[in-house]
Amino acid sequence: GVTLCGHGGCYDCLTQAVSESRSCPLCKKPLTEEGIFECGTSIEAGCEAEAAGLQLLDEYGTKLTRLCIEVAAIKEARGKAVVFSAWTRLLTLAGDALAANGVRVASLVGSLDKKRAA
Repeated sequence: GVTLCGHGGCYDCLTQAVSESRSCPLCKKPLTEEGIFECGTSIEAGCEAEAAGLQLLDEYGTKLTRLCIEVAAIKEARGKAVVFSAWTRLLTLAGDALAANGVRVASLVGSLDKKRAA
């Protein structure tokens, strides 16, 4: 979320702090819950990852953290997921992040020659 005074954070965390103190937890300016607006932020992804028992944001960033959150939800529902990427390095990082959080990972790497890819 984002406050009227321009500070960002987890929407739920900001709302709770403001409901208790009636001020921005960062700059202490007067603030009400109506002065907090929802938006997708890396901080919110961090709170979601923490709630899911994942410690990823600092090491892997928001995109891979989001991937791990989604795959963890699929795994919890006893499902399976396939992740595609044109970038081998990204797949390696995704595999590392998923494996570090208890997800079994297998990968297939291949390429097409330029004629077949067209």
